Amino acid sequence: CQATQRVLPDLLPLLPDAEAPTVMRLDEGDDLALQALCHGGVTWQRLEELKRAGARGLMVLPVEGMLA
Repeated sequence: CQATQRVLPDLLPLLPDAEAPTVMRLDEGDDLALQALCHGGVTWQRLEELKRAGARGLMVLPVEGMLA
């Protein structure tokens, strides 16, 4: 999920079942990349809430795909 530093406090509460996220500053501008491993399912509703809070470029991958 890509966001600016000012919306980060709005995004983190929307990931209550996530481990501590990795936050990285992107090369240009004020944008940040946020990576989080969520233990619960990520629903379309949650994705919409993240977008309304300022997230962009959301990507959801199944964990089993990451382990293979």
